Amino acid sequence: MFTLKILDLGCGTGVNMTNLQRRGQVYGLDLSKENIEIAKIKFPQGVFLSHDATQPLPYDDGFFDEVHCYDVLEHVDDLPATTKEIARVLKQGGKLVIEVPNAKSEDILKKIRPQYWGEIHHVRSFTPQTMATLWNSLNMTLVQTKKLKGVEHIFLSFIFSRGVGITDQNGSGKKQWTVQLARITYLFTEDVWKRHDHWSVLATPTALIGKLFSLLFPKTYHYEFRKN
Repeated sequence: MFTLKILDLGCGTGVNMTNLQRRGQVYGLDLSKENIEIAKIKFPQGVFLSHDATQPLPYDDGFFDEVHCYDVLEHVDDLPATTKEIARVLKQGGKLVIEVPNAKSEDILKKIRPQYWGEIHHVRSFTPQTMATLWNSLNMTLVQTKKLKGVEHIFLSFIFSRGVGITDQNGSGKKQWTVQLARITYLFTEDVWKRHDHWSVLATPTALIGKLFSLLFPKTYHYEFRKN
């Protein structure tokens, strides 16, 4: 039976595994050794490795059918090296899925809290135009764009206006009440549908409300490319 080979670049503790492993064999890379050890325990069927995404990836040319890269490219110090390696390990006709923050949202959040980028090591932002240009130069064709996580923009704007920062990419704040608020906010994001469990059913009304916010002002853009 044919099995897709899927790379989750910047996999963290395996937060995307439940969704990705339904379609094939998942290989997860993350800079954090601690994250990788947790992922190995939670998802023993995955192939996990601690690796710096700015360095040559330990795979042959065209090894993967799909590469998924969620909330990573805004962090890497050497963007050209990372994107060239992604293009190299993706086979011809393969799918590249990327999610990055909306540049307009990032600009507003930085005005509210100037230290925002420094707190979670964001070093750049992307517009749909710059993202398309970047990957077109690497022989990729844009297939689809989605607007996501609009409610997160509202959540971050609120806690930043209260003088509270965040401690991680998931929006967890430096005070306990912000952690609880982040969990509630999650129920309004499209990510809840990826769980494929009772929460994805129970949270459907809230996620639909969140979808409306995303259409009006997204926090994140989701892109899908095909390698020519």
